[in-house]
Amino acid sequence: MKIKQLILPATSILFAASLSASVTISGTSLNNATTLADGQVAAYLVSTDGSSFGDLSSLTAGLSITDSATYGGSFAFVGDATASFFFGATTLASGITFDLTGGIDAGEAFAVLVYNASTTNTVVADSFQIWTAGDWTVPSEGALNSFGSDFTTLSAGSSFSGSVVPEPSTFAALAGLCALGAVMVRRRRA
Repeated sequence: MKIKQLILPATSILFAASLSASVTISGTSLNNATTLADGQVAAYLVSTDGSSFGDLSSLTAGLSITDSATYGGSFAFVGDATASFFFGATTLASGITFDLTGGIDAGEAFAVLVYNASTTNTVVADSFQIWTAGDWTVPSEGALNSFGSDFTTLSAGSSFSGSVVPEPSTFAALAGLCALGAVMVRRRRA
C-alpha cells in the first residue's frame, strides 16, 4: 500500500514536467542587420515539417503573425518583437520560448521574419525579410544550446526579401467591384 502511495505522486510529477517541456533563448536576435530599421515588426517561426523558409517567399495577406499561429501547417509562429534603434545600432532583442510539446521538436529550423508595416496580420504590399542560418535550430530541453543561451550570435544570418501578395479572394472582390462599376457606367449612359 505504501509503495502505491509513493509511486502515484512521483508519476504525476513526471507527467506534469513532461507537459511543460520548453526551452528559452534570450538576448539579441539581430544586431544592426542589413535593412533592419527602427520600428519594424518581427515574428519568429519554426519549420515544423522540415520545409524550407524559401517557401515563404510569397506570403499572402491576412495571415496571423502572432504567437501560436500556423502557416500552411508547415510553420508555427512562436513569438514577436519590435526592432529598436539603440546606441547607434538597430537591434531586434527578444527572448523566445519554444514549447517542445506543441508540435515543435528540438533540432527543427527557425527563422526571424521582419516586416515593415504588418502588426498582427500580414498586409497587402508589405515587404519582408526572412533571416535564418544553418545553425538556427531549436535546442533540446535542458541542454546548453549552440548560442550559449544568447541570440547575439545569430546576427550573421542569411536573408532574402519578398512582399506580401493579395489572397485570390481579394482579386475576386476587385473584379466584382470593376464589374459593378462597369454596369453603373453603362446604365448612366443609357
